[in-house]
Formats: sequence, structure tokens, C-alpha cells
Amino acid sequence: MTQAEDGDQRTSFWAVSDPEAIFEGQPDSVLTPPAKYSQRNATFPVYLPDEMRLIQAEAHTRLGDFDTARALINAVRTVCAIGLDEPVACLPPLGEAALDTEPELLTQIAYERRYELYLQGLRWEDMRRLDEYIDHEPTLVFFPFPPSECQVNPNVSC
Repeated sequence: MTQAEDGDQRTSFWAVSDPEAIFEGQPDSVLTPPAKYSQRNATFPVYLPDEMRLIQAEAHTRLGDFDTARALINAVRTVCAIGLDEPVACLPPLGEAALDTEPELLTQIAYERRYELYLQGLRWEDMRRLDEYIDHEPTLVFFPFPPSECQVNPNVSC
């Protein structure tokens, strides 16, 4: 979440901005603590409306309809408040020059999905499908293993 564009309000929707306050100065993980789904009875959405827009944007991009894809991406970026409990970016739209080729559009779709769908369990599929358009290396290649697992499993080097 630390690599988000300045002003992207989705980061505060999904993640706690000050993890040291939660862990009383002793964060126990390299992962950013979630602001959502931390309660036992927290609701979990089946889908988010902007996820549908990003799916449509990817389909239009792959069909060569860049104008529609650009409009859908900007619809996701520019929404500020809609009255639902969902992440909103509240960012300025990107111009035609910034999104005028298929690689630029797919890279932007990968970025928007990363922050729109944080903690939804879709990142792995996005990375597999959009691998060449992911513009960064993951911070953690695998989930961190507890030391007890490393000590009993000779096949894992932690």
C-alpha cells in the first residue's frame, strides 16, 4: 500500500495508516495491517462495482476500443463518494496521451486493480494474467513462514 499514487484514498479504506499504534510500537509483521475484515463478523463483498468497470476496461482494451477502456479507468479513478462502503480513489482523470496504447492501458488496469481490490484474493490471478504489465516486483515473493515451520521443514529456507 505504500506505493500508491499520492492522494489515493483507497489506501486508507483498506489498510491501517499507523500500524505501530495498533501493535503498541511493536509491529509483528512486515505486512500492512488491514482496516477491513479485522473483525470476526465483518462483511465481505461478493464484488465491488469498480471491479466490474475494470473487467470491462480490460475487455475493451484487448478488443482495441481504447476510448471506452480509458473512460472506464477514469470512472474508477475519479469517483469520490457514492454512499456505499467501498474504496474510492478520488484521483484526477488520466488524459488520452497517458493511456493511448494497449500496454499503457493494461498497466493502468493492473495498478487500479491492485488498490481497488486489495485483500480480495485476486492479486495472484491478476499477476498471472497481466504479468508483463505489472510495474513492480512484489515485496514478498511468498508469505512469511513462522520460525517453527522453518526449523522442522528442511525444504524451506527462511
